[in-house]
Amino acid sequence: MKPFLANKEPVPCPNRGVIEEATYVLGRQELHVYQLLYFNCLCNPSGHPFAVKRRVQSTPNAWLVAPLDIVPFKRPEYGFSVWGDEPDEAILDKARKLLSVLDKPTLSANACCPLAVRRQCVCVESFECEVHGSLCVGSHD
Repeated sequence: MKPFLANKEPVPCPNRGVIEEATYVLGRQELHVYQLLYFNCLCNPSGHPFAVKRRVQSTPNAWLVAPLDIVPFKRPEYGFSVWGDEPDEAILDKARKLLSVLDKPTLSANACCPLAVRRQCVCVESFECEVHGSLCVGSHD
């Protein structure tokens, strides 16, 4: 069988030590965030009220952009991401704010969570949220 791309080489495969070190670092980040929430009564092994999960990416170089997701047990669609450079107090603040509104309705089916407020934009609907950031729905044409 003829190779699809002749004279092309894949990127070098990292050795086992490098892979183990990367796995260790990612595991420590996950453990840190889990314990941060756990020690503040915001997480437990059953995922109540929040679970900490590593996002699985299906893109090349997914490991470059694989954040941790903080997911509310009652409303997983309200989860938010932690990228690694956020201060602990900011993570706790977002979790506490989100926990306080889990049973409240959203402004719109397009809103990220009950904390979202409408903002002016040329798109169909636009929101700003202190947990999830900005969200625009529709075209900006």
